[in-house]
Amino acid sequence: MYVKLRYKDPNGTKSKLITKEISGWDYKKIPSENFKFASSVAEFGLLLRNSPYKGNASYDQVQWRAREADRKSTRLNSSHIPLSRMPSSA
Repeated sequence: MYVKLRYKDPNGTKSKLITKEISGWDYKKIPSENFKFASSVAEFGLLLRNSPYKGNASYDQVQWRAREADRKSTRLNSSHIPLSRMPSSA
């Protein structure tokens, strides 16, 4: 399997392509605490914007994922957890 990423420098006019081949050993079946934390922040942002890409996202999922990551790591800043207690109708 290949992962392809295309990006453009802020002042650039031409995009650059990065291609990396990955195998089963390049990813984990159980996500790291950093990944759980980052995904909870991203999901929270999708909910705040009422994004059409939010899918089945919920504030309960945001809280659960952030707490899971925070419980296992002392380095993460889970300050968005109290914010995610917003009512889902907000």
